[in-house]
Amino acid sequence: MVPTGDVLVHHNFELAEQIFSTATLQLPQSLKSRLGLAAAYFARGKYPEVIATLKAATEMSPPSEIAYSFLARTFLLLSDQRELFAGNWVAERFREYLRLKPDEAFPCYVYAVSLSSDPAQSVRLLERALQLDPTLADAHLALGKIYCEQAR
Repeated sequence: MVPTGDVLVHHNFELAEQIFSTATLQLPQSLKSRLGLAAAYFARGKYPEVIATLKAATEMSPPSEIAYSFLARTFLLLSDQRELFAGNWVAERFREYLRLKPDEAFPCYVYAVSLSSDPAQSVRLLERALQLDPTLADAHLALGKIYCEQAR
């Protein structure tokens, strides 16, 4: 039997997808299987599948900070492909992430970025993120973009 982590480390992403897909079917409540499958999909450029897998992972119980973090980083990396995140579900997921980690800057930041249709709420969240971590450069940049759009 091939250790599951090895197939990702050795860049055998097709085999990794097969292994984690089978594991997820056999163990639907296995967070590790879902995250492994999402990583394999990401490595193969199967972004809609990544999003669907991570969405399912964030809906599992108990909530997993790792699943939310992986979804957040994917959201930020694929910012030019916002159609993958159509609807309000991603903002809702990041609101849950913030509830899970209320004293961390990154969940505030990613939730703020997901609220592009609500600049006032985004500003409040970005300011909170910067209170928690003044060195979070991405939050400074996002806040600056909003201020620029508002001619502030």
